[in-house]
Amino acid sequence: MTTARMRLVGEGDDQILSWNSPVGDYHNVISICDRCREFGFSFPILELQGELKDHGVPLKLTGVNTPDEAAALVEALLSPYFHISNSAWGGESPGRSGVFQRAYLELGHTKHLRKILQIADDFISSWSEDSGLDAAIKAAQAKREFDKREKEETKVLAASDFQQDQRFQEEAWEDQLFNQVLAACLEMRVKAFCRFNFLVHNGVIFYLDRAWWHSTKGSVSNVAERLERTESVNLVRCEVRKTRFGWIPHFGRTREEELFVGWRETGISVTSSPGWAEQLSNAMCAEK
Repeated sequence: MTTARMRLVGEGDDQILSWNSPVGDYHNVISICDRCREFGFSFPILELQGELKDHGVPLKLTGVNTPDEAAALVEALLSPYFHISNSAWGGESPGRSGVFQRAYLELGHTKHLRKILQIADDFISSWSEDSGLDAAIKAAQAKREFDKREKEETKVLAASDFQQDQRFQEEAWEDQLFNQVLAACLEMRVKAFCRFNFLVHNGVIFYLDRAWWHSTKGSVSNVAERLERTESVNLVRCEVRKTRFGWIPHFGRTREEELFVGWRETGISVTSSPGWAEQLSNAMCAEK
């Protein structure tokens, strides 16, 4: 074999998987073996031989029987102008040994070989439809699409159920905090009630109007907005002017509610609208 007169038309590990022109231009020829094997069909090699003979190409394909891969069929059709070379790779490395195959076509016979490939391609196309192979392929594709959609829908439903369950848990947490703050607001107690962003004293709710620096099971701001909408409830939003605590990263948090941050932080500076300044000061003193 003179490589100088050869054209590389295919290559791959252990078998030819990537095909180039002109062989790669005939999809039915290079895919029929895999399709027959996947769907349990026997390819009629003798009928193909008869079709080629009817078109003036008397090839002997009887020795091929039912080819199990494209290279065997292509070799039978294009012999003696089609050649395969094998190169071992991986050496003695365990698990890294194999054969890399390359397929070559002799130059100078392309027109004749294209005629053979075209006759075979047309025959395979007609036979695939008449035998039911095309229908089997379409049915399998439809089933894969159905299974894919069903899987995606199941995933969406599962995510929706999870999100709904998460929201139920968040709402339960928010309800509990809302009821605790509201109860403290309605009770006239000497010591102030303090939880998260809320400080309650003498029927007034003072709220630290800033993002809470710990993750919580629900939204503190949702509770604040709900309290604001509640009749006969005074919620005063306060600004944190000075604090030694910034945002605490997730890995630095020890529990949901820290007892030394927020209203209980030593040295925290908080301001409100002027009309509530005195009551805010009293509330912070009553919490100590």
